[in-house]
Amino acid sequence: MEVLMEALVRGQNLKMYFRVSGGTLKAVDGVSLHIDEGETYGLVGESGCGKSTLWRMLAGLYKPTEGIVTYGESFKGRPQMVFQDPYSSLNPRMTVGEIIAEPLRYAGMDKARRRDRVTELLSLVGLKSDHINRYPHEFSGGQRQRIGIARALAASPKFIVCDEPISALDVSIQAQVINMLDDLQGKFGLTYLFVSHDLSMVRHISHRVGVMYLGRIMEEADVDDLYRETLHPYTKALFSAAPIPDPDIAASMKRVILQGDVPTPINTPPECPFRSRCPNAEEICAATRPELREVAPGHRCACHFVG
Repeated sequence: MEVLMEALVRGQNLKMYFRVSGGTLKAVDGVSLHIDEGETYGLVGESGCGKSTLWRMLAGLYKPTEGIVTYGESFKGRPQMVFQDPYSSLNPRMTVGEIIAEPLRYAGMDKARRRDRVTELLSLVGLKSDHINRYPHEFSGGQRQRIGIARALAASPKFIVCDEPISALDVSIQAQVINMLDDLQGKFGLTYLFVSHDLSMVRHISHRVGVMYLGRIMEEADVDDLYRETLHPYTKALFSAAPIPDPDIAASMKRVILQGDVPTPINTPPECPFRSRCPNAEEICAATRPELREVAPGHRCACHFVG
């Protein structure tokens, strides 16, 4: 799929703060990014880093505490979602046909046209037309996720958020779903935000990748550049922990072991969020928070000692 290099979705200085016992929880703390039309933007990071809060803002589900989300001129419809768990994201009391047709019903499409559209969508995701009257419990996990993808496609969106869409699936099924998402992108010019812990799948499907830690983007680059030359100490640690199927390559890789736990996002001080776990931290890291800046063409990094 050719990326058109026009920002379809743009977030500027996005912040999402929650009042909690003990202070202010900074779930997202000053993130600026753009997702170009026709591309897949991979978003990775540890659990609790703010990925889910960020995609909810980009999809219009959360109103930012500060900052703004804008959409390009070619944007149409509403952002759609493919959720993590295909077992809980489908209503067990509705048939497959009813689930997929729900967005069409809200859009005012008549019943006959809805059925034709549902049949078309089932074919697009590799399911049969006679599945239309069955219920979610009659399908495997991979098939249920295909139903979820068909539902996301029903309203012909331009932008789809894929929130850990393969993490609940068997390994043998994961590649099938990823390849299908890739094919659908080429066919319909879709733009994806792909949120995942699986670095190998992010590498396979993404054009660009953002690495998130404690509410901020620490590094962002084209996928090949990022995997060839990681710059931020956190990215290096994250990538070194990813399993490598080739034992010879795995044995030659240097494992980066981080000390301590992720700090609390409550009342975070104005310092580098990675300082307490960084092996390279110095006084400046405690005194000043590094900005996410371009250190090479298309490669941004938030570290005082890079570039």
